[in-house]
Amino acid sequence: MLKKLQTKFILILMSFVSVILLSVFGIVCCSNYVHDKKDVERSLEMALRLKDKDFSISFGNSRNFNGNSFVIYTDSDYEYMITSRTVWNIYAEDAQSLIESVEHKEDVGVLKKLGFAYKKEKITNYQVNEDTLIPSGYAVAFVDISNMQSSFQRMLIISVQIGSSVLLVFFILSCILSKWALKPVEQAWDKQKQFVADASHELKTPLTVILADSDVLLNHSTESISSQKKWIESIQSEANRMRKLVENMLFLAKNDANRIEISMQNCSLSDICFHCVLPFESIAFEKGIDLIDEVEENIEVHGNESQLKQLILIFLDNAIKYTPKGGKIYFKLAKIQNKPVLTIRNTDSYIPPEDLKHVFERFYRVDKSRKYQGGAGLGLSIASQIAQSHKIKLSVTSDEKQGTEFTLNF
Repeated sequence: MLKKLQTKFILILMSFVSVILLSVFGIVCCSNYVHDKKDVERSLEMALRLKDKDFSISFGNSRNFNGNSFVIYTDSDYEYMITSRTVWNIYAEDAQSLIESVEHKEDVGVLKKLGFAYKKEKITNYQVNEDTLIPSGYAVAFVDISNMQSSFQRMLIISVQIGSSVLLVFFILSCILSKWALKPVEQAWDKQKQFVADASHELKTPLTVILADSDVLLNHSTESISSQKKWIESIQSEANRMRKLVENMLFLAKNDANRIEISMQNCSLSDICFHCVLPFESIAFEKGIDLIDEVEENIEVHGNESQLKQLILIFLDNAIKYTPKGGKIYFKLAKIQNKPVLTIRNTDSYIPPEDLKHVFERFYRVDKSRKYQGGAGLGLSIASQIAQSHKIKLSVTSDEKQGTEFTLNF
């Protein structure tokens, strides 16, 4: 998929550049062609108006007529009679050949192979000079356009060369840019594949347990309900675990799609922290963990109370899970430089530096160093999403002596 996307990106970019280059070079070539055509038309018109004048003398300083124009006179049967005085040395045979080339053509045209543009004009009783009178015939003006043709061809060749070079450079740049531009997409795609694989793995475990317990119940269907109670409780426990996992995944999916509507309002962060810590005191007591809380009163923030509660519960739940018996959890809410700061630190819990930067990734768990595992590894990822939507800066530090500390700067 990414290869197709990259190819599509390159094709779109190259098409865009090609259209621009064709437009630019097309406009330049067309404007030059129109300009040259007008020059030729003016030269032909001027040559016919002056007819027998000496062009080499009259127009020696003009860029349009400097030896480029001449007029050939013929009778009514297109038989050569005389050529106007010019710097061109035209023999009668050559002049007759030119006349024959235009005899059956339109009044104005171009002889591409010969490199001339021409224009015919009918004349009657025209006195060319003292010795020549044309009762009825034609005056055919010619302009040499061979240099214009060569210049135009050179311009086309140069345009093609420049265009090809620019396209090659842009092709190389587009390949580099496509890799750079699609890098976030590639990372997102890899994360999505990893997410699906991890989710499948996490769902497989409770499903396996539920199916196994169901088989046990079917094989012992004649036994009393009391003897089957442990299998039923196991199924219920795994089903609840699966439901929580699915809810967490749905939350992350909706958050990725920006489909979660959050209603923000002023709420008491002090009260939220107090209500979150209260139920964990009994859990910590049963596990032999000392939970020390210090909550400053009357601290308010702007946010969603339900999500803020979920955010704090995730950190407290993690602290309980990853603190061994005899350890301590420090929970503190205070204002620092007039801004609320919440810290949760649990002792005897260490995350190596190479794993610390991954703690907020989905399904990530530090299996090598954390012996007290629990959950599917989605809690901190959800916490990160909630913090991001509330513009809360999350940071984490870990030390072998002090333990692991999460800081929430509101």
